[in-house]
Amino acid sequence: MITNCIHAQTIRIQGRILDEHNELISSAAIQCYGENKSFLGGTISGTDGKFIIKQAVSNQQCKLLITYIGYQSYEMNLQLADDVNVGDIILKSASQLLDD
Repeated sequence: MITNCIHAQTIRIQGRILDEHNELISSAAIQCYGENKSFLGGTISGTDGKFIIKQAVSNQQCKLLITYIGYQSYEMNLQLADDVNVGDIILKSASQLLDD
């Protein structure tokens, strides 16, 4: 008897959230959405601005959405094949929208 086993690899998405003045942003919401806008996971940034999302999904597209009150939302598309470090993500103040 042959049994096929599929093991989902746990993928880590990590990075750090800053504002345009290089100040750390804590408590920003980081969410990951897959195909058909299905929620895959999320977290909030720590006091050091860093975040880690652990996903039990590999070889899938992911839209990373970062939101924080008073700042413009940030979106990034990722291919989850291995651990991903998105580095520093700079959020822009929402007040800049009014200036334009």
